[in-house]
Amino acid sequence: MKLTLPENSLFAILLRSRWWVSLLVALGAFAAVRLFLNEGYAFFAALPFIVIAVMALWKQRRVPSGARLDAAIDQIGLTFNFKAKPKAGDIFDPSFLPPNADRLMN
Repeated sequence: MKLTLPENSLFAILLRSRWWVSLLVALGAFAAVRLFLNEGYAFFAALPFIVIAVMALWKQRRVPSGARLDAAIDQIGLTFNFKAKPKAGDIFDPSFLPPNADRLMN
């Protein structure tokens, strides 16, 4: 049986967001619960958001970036003379990538 998250659940939205958004939600949950309970309970309430932040960070670190593409173009430029050196923004836009689930192999 394969478990799936509903498309618009809080955790699914946080997984698609930048990793630091989940961390901010975790800090907010910790602060809110800390007003009424001790630190142990507050940490336990923030723990799911911390896990989501780590998962989002893990997924986002493998996404190609403009800096990585610029570094690759510079490496190619060491052995090949460009007439006009391309920039990463000219040839790459993340909207060309398929959804993350389609890019991953299990």
